[in-house]
Amino acid sequence: MFNKSRMRNTSILYILFTSSCYFHDKIRFLPYTISPSGPSILFPKEESNRHIHELNDFNQVSILELRPLMKENGKLHQDHFRLSYNEKFFAFDQIIDGKRLLRISDLAQSLSYSINIRSDEKELATSRSDRNIVYSGNLNWSNVSEEFTFISSANRHQFKIYIGNIYGHYDYVSANVAKEDFVSWHPTSSEFVYTSSSSGNGDLYIYNSKNRQHERLTHSPNPDFAAKWTPTGRSIVYTSGDSNNHNIMILNRKDGKWSKGIPLIQSQHDEIYPSISPSGSRIAFFKRSQNSNQWDLYHTKYSQATPHIYKPELIEKNTLVGRNNNIAWSPDSKYIFFISAKTKYARPIYVYDLDKNISYPLNTSNRMNRDLRISPSGILSFCSQFGPWDRIYLAKTNLKPVKYRNPNEPIY
Repeated sequence: MFNKSRMRNTSILYILFTSSCYFHDKIRFLPYTISPSGPSILFPKEESNRHIHELNDFNQVSILELRPLMKENGKLHQDHFRLSYNEKFFAFDQIIDGKRLLRISDLAQSLSYSINIRSDEKELATSRSDRNIVYSGNLNWSNVSEEFTFISSANRHQFKIYIGNIYGHYDYVSANVAKEDFVSWHPTSSEFVYTSSSSGNGDLYIYNSKNRQHERLTHSPNPDFAAKWTPTGRSIVYTSGDSNNHNIMILNRKDGKWSKGIPLIQSQHDEIYPSISPSGSRIAFFKRSQNSNQWDLYHTKYSQATPHIYKPELIEKNTLVGRNNNIAWSPDSKYIFFISAKTKYARPIYVYDLDKNISYPLNTSNRMNRDLRISPSGILSFCSQFGPWDRIYLAKTNLKPVKYRNPNEPIY
């Protein structure tokens, strides 16, 4: 007999890639009213040719199985796939007829809905049909609860941050008429850092979803954005700069008070979009090549105990830069996944081995890829072209899963 309660408590990624468990026939059909043509099949048996085996070298990261998130044949785009912290829920953006919607679901066939905020501003009701098109997307899950944030242009067509939960409740974070973006949730609390233009410039703020309080962190003359928490939750690494140059900065919190921004990585060339390893010992980022518009991928060691300007090491030249995580760390912090931009008609996924200091391509059989993510269970998700459309793919790898840490336990 099918046990729904057992399924709800089972890891989403175990469900995705289990082929012999007793509820297999149930999980093949996702609870989607998402597909306009009917239920979607996640892992149909007839697509066995999608399995990829590249285990000749057991010391390399390999893909064991590759599947599309959904079997969709309609004229639509999908991207920005995100798993909740407990891997029971997932969300992604879907674009149909120029409208970007958020899709949220679980695998227990008990929850599936979309977020499509309609603008009710009277001044937007003009003869132009595109004025009422609202963008809603870029969902990010909390690390300790089933809350999430997303970006929507419903409020006077300014991009605002909304906060919601899996039960369908959501509201915007601030009533200010200001652009907001670049959310990063604290690893162990209900706080998140974001960028807002409410000060007239792009500054960093913290919002606490429990007490609904805002705190301004930076007062820089230059825009501050793409902030990320360190795994300890005691520091924030971010990008700061003007139109001529950007650097990687860090803020530290001690006894409830925040320091001023300290340069962490800086040079005469742009450094942007820092990505911190799960161990907290390294930072990867993009750096503009000298006398070129291409972006190179670098990494550097990092220690919060002795923060200073670090000398970066080159990983790969000419990589695909992107705000939506075109850098992905393996759960054990030994590998960095990125996308090469060396060829015009392909964007292959590469893996960099930090111990061996080598990079090698990952065989996905997909040419144009972007938006990389890796779950603690070692599941790689990415967006790839399917004909003229973008689709989400999930890949089971041979990476060792990392057990979820109790948010109430100390990190060190």
